[in-house]
Amino acid sequence: MQSPTNDDLKRLAQHLGDELRIARKARGWTRDKLRDRLTIASGDDLSLQTLGTYEQGTRSISVKRFVQVTFALDATPQQLFQRALIRTFGDFDDVHVDVNLHALACSGDPRLRRLRTWAEVQHRQSDHNPVALVRLDPPAIQTMADLSGLGPADLIAALKEL
Repeated sequence: MQSPTNDDLKRLAQHLGDELRIARKARGWTRDKLRDRLTIASGDDLSLQTLGTYEQGTRSISVKRFVQVTFALDATPQQLFQRALIRTFGDFDDVHVDVNLHALACSGDPRLRRLRTWAEVQHRQSDHNPVALVRLDPPAIQTMADLSGLGPADLIAALKEL
């Protein structure tokens, strides 16, 4: 196994920050709300600027702080770290997902609500074929993950549940 380069580690920090931001926004929280939860849980007074630099990946986050932040977000460190690792080092580039457009358009899954309109349009263009499938490649998965506010791994899992 090859050691990660400095560029790899910078991308990992950015992806970790993205995952923290996605988790915070998925809960509808501001950085203020997250900081308040952290202060109550740990007694530390963390600045909004520091939280912002963690989310942007421009400041290294310690393992201790990462665990505190993820628990304050009601998330698990393993999930967020795994998604960041996949985005940085792979197991994602070779992934393709076949999506049943009808199932997605009719899905009641709140995580996928932003993708339903796209699926409805695509489904109409397929003449309402009940088994119309679209194959998503990694760039499409990333774009849809960004639109849905999910990480790619979570989006793939949600789409496979359809």
